[in-house]
Amino acid sequence: MAPEATKNFLPLLDAVSRDFVSVLHRRIKKAGSGNYSGDISDDLFRFAFESITNVIFGERQGMLEEVVNPEAQRFIDAIYQMFHTSVPMLNLPPDLFRLFRTKTWKDHVAAWDVIFSKADIYTQNFYWELRQKGSVHHDYRGILYRLLGDSKMSFEDIKANVTEMLAGGVDTTSMTLQWHLYEMARNLKVQDMLRAEVLAARRQAQGDMATMLQLVPLLKASIKETL
Repeated sequence: MAPEATKNFLPLLDAVSRDFVSVLHRRIKKAGSGNYSGDISDDLFRFAFESITNVIFGERQGMLEEVVNPEAQRFIDAIYQMFHTSVPMLNLPPDLFRLFRTKTWKDHVAAWDVIFSKADIYTQNFYWELRQKGSVHHDYRGILYRLLGDSKMSFEDIKANVTEMLAGGVDTTSMTLQWHLYEMARNLKVQDMLRAEVLAARRQAQGDMATMLQLVPLLKASIKETL
């Protein structure tokens, strides 16, 4: 994505990222040894969900708080279940699972039902809130805010796109980060190089995230290689 296209997202993602780092620091502090070892896959899913919802709606869902919204967690669980049940269907025709009404198929369909239902509720609520507030302002408040304001797509098309972005944004982000962290743990030399690059970029950018993003080519390359 072109830098010009991403600059609107950076403040939204930066706020979520800082909170996610705070979550990890709390885990380290709670461990009491200065180190933390554990499964953070659920934390990564929550971080991804909080990120994509902030980008789409321009609003935080509180997924990085100590007490998590159970309905938002249900959406995350549904996405995990959807991808988990997709794996067997990569080896056998999905129609076979549907014909015999297997548990895998039922769980897969149930997961999609939750995903579509929750995405519809999020979009509808945002739409009616916008209608009540009146005109669309020019400040950037998220993708959906802009789409509804431009009126170039039907509401049904907008809902379909939001559903795809929500489902895809959670899985692709969380799994990519999980594998990236795994590869960094296996390659300590690269990990040190990435850390040095990020710290240098942070000093040079002086808080400008758009500038900082252009100063981390190794980080970008490592993520692309993970993908």
